[in-house]
Amino acid sequence: MDGNIRMKNKLPNLIIGGCHKAGTTSLFNYLKDHPEISFGDRKEIHYFTPLRYGREIKELIVYENHFKNSTKESKYLLDASPSYLYGEYRIISKIFEILDDPELIFILRNPTQRFISYVKKRITEGTLSPNLDLLKFVNDSFKLSFEKDIDLPVNRAFREGCYDRYLQYWECNSENVNILFFENLVSNPQNLLKELCVNINISGEFYENYKFDVSNKFRPIRNINFHKQAIKINKYLEKFLMKNRELKKLINKVYFSLNKRKNEYSFKNYDEAVKLLDNLYSNENKLLRERLIKFKSVGAFPEWILKL
Repeated sequence: MDGNIRMKNKLPNLIIGGCHKAGTTSLFNYLKDHPEISFGDRKEIHYFTPLRYGREIKELIVYENHFKNSTKESKYLLDASPSYLYGEYRIISKIFEILDDPELIFILRNPTQRFISYVKKRITEGTLSPNLDLLKFVNDSFKLSFEKDIDLPVNRAFREGCYDRYLQYWECNSENVNILFFENLVSNPQNLLKELCVNINISGEFYENYKFDVSNKFRPIRNINFHKQAIKINKYLEKFLMKNRELKKLINKVYFSLNKRKNEYSFKNYDEAVKLLDNLYSNENKLLRERLIKFKSVGAFPEWILKL
């Protein structure tokens, strides 16, 4: 990737491709604020995601239209669609066929904690019950992780923490892949972003005095049906709110003061489920540590990898 400004055909050359519930929204906001990075009309465009499930993608003009108003001259055009990590060769081959030598970012998180966060998110969206037996759900999701990939919470929950299963397909393009860790994003976002800037050859000075706000932070919801309607409204207003972040923060503050649950969700068999997840992911994490040698890792390895 050279240092020239690239705005020739309004297609991304910087992609946050995974994983879900690992800080991709915060990372997207940090990167889109950088003067050398522009972005589309929303965070998650998911142009290539249908390929994950064996479906066709739309005409290329549909993808281009999401970036047609990106007038800022910049080195990178950013797309953040966290499902791309899981698309295997179906997505990989199409990305490198259509896009011009893109840089990809995968941000990984302790898979047990990612699993729990994913379940909580699905509860707030109304696709899982707040009275979930977590141990049974873990067992069911583990078994289904070896079956066909289907866009259902129980099918996706466990498999999406098996990072090595999917990174193996990206090895042939490892020079284009930057691996980050959620734990570093939380503990020291400035260092992580500055190191990432070195990797993708843009200035890290922008983040010297930058305010690293946390986006999309989980909050348990009191009225789930009300929240489902709020999600629809948020999607409708997403283009406007992306350009008015302070207003969005104010709206979120007011909304969650009205609809935030006082207590966390209480799962049946929580402790047993967490122990099982740690055990099931143990070998997956060992394979991942070996695999990471072949990629550009940004920041130090977190404890969940080092302790293996």
